[in-house]
Amino acid sequence: MYEQIIKKYPHVIAVIGEGEYAVSELIKAFESKATLETVDGIAFYKNGQVVQTKPRELIYDLDSIPFPKHEVFFDNESNRTIGHIITSRGCPYDCSFCCLKAISKRQYRKRDITNVVNEIKSLKQKYPRLKHIQIHDDAFLLYNSRVIQFCKMVVDANLKLTFECSARVKPISSEMFYWMERAGFTKIMFGLETGSQKLLKSIHKNINKNDVINLFKTLKPFNFTITTFLMCGFPGENDKTISETIDLVQTTQKIHYSWIAGVGKLWVYPGTEVYDQMKNAGQIDDDFWLSDKSVPYYTVEHNSKKLIEFENKIMYGVAIDRILTLRGFKNHFLKMPMVITKYILQNKEFVTVIFGASLKLNFPNIHAIIHKLYKN
Repeated sequence: MYEQIIKKYPHVIAVIGEGEYAVSELIKAFESKATLETVDGIAFYKNGQVVQTKPRELIYDLDSIPFPKHEVFFDNESNRTIGHIITSRGCPYDCSFCCLKAISKRQYRKRDITNVVNEIKSLKQKYPRLKHIQIHDDAFLLYNSRVIQFCKMVVDANLKLTFECSARVKPISSEMFYWMERAGFTKIMFGLETGSQKLLKSIHKNINKNDVINLFKTLKPFNFTITTFLMCGFPGENDKTISETIDLVQTTQKIHYSWIAGVGKLWVYPGTEVYDQMKNAGQIDDDFWLSDKSVPYYTVEHNSKKLIEFENKIMYGVAIDRILTLRGFKNHFLKMPMVITKYILQNKEFVTVIFGASLKLNFPNIHAIIHKLYKN
């Protein structure tokens, strides 16, 4: 929404899309006093109107970009042991709620694996205290063979690190998970969003219920901590689709238990299909983004109170941190008591999570006092 920004703030120069090369060229233009029109991929205010230069292509050679300056974080946080990397950009899929495609145009581009491992090696060498790497790709597991190549190189390098990533439900393979486990991956977070087949189709998730069940059957022999991302409030959401989400998640948890940390209520961002639907319903217009309001929920069919009701219904059905509540005990624990008991025994840190969450739900004032003491 560069036009809107520039009209409100005429002194601003907007870089449209990926900015590494555009910003670099912009600085050179300032230094040489060249006209801004010489820089592709920007927009600015001139002679009473917004001027947009020639669009800039996406960066396809990601290896040409220098490694990020990790020292910005590590030098300012003496206890930091976690690093963050991106090995690819873009996602070829077309989810109705996703705003990433407005930038990456559904074009998947990847770094050479040697380049990625060299970044991790240099980070470990400079900061021996590094213990864990979070991978923030939009679609890290998109090519299983590439993930396997990465894992084999990590094993050979003997970096003594653990890893985590987010991922789509497919494509997956037992061979890939085998190598991920060997390389030190401890946690994988999968984007499911909903258990309703109708909604999975309408939001263009490009997966079905069988794909989800196949994923968890494939994961069963492996010792990963699994998190499943869920959302509620999609167009067409109702009590039936919420129940379908609970049923599918419980089915998968009985195969390989997944930790559900929360349920997102559908946010609406410019450049998404759901934003256009909300605009067409007359519930929002582009001027919203000139206000100081938070990102809005999709409320064409349900108000915020109903979305919270959906959220709580799912959480009490699938979340381990609700089992010390009467509703959570009945709707989640009693549905799979042996599965949950085994999971807690194998992951004793969840005792604290469960106790803390239950205290917050049932005795918020006491929780606030204890939490303050803990922080101090």
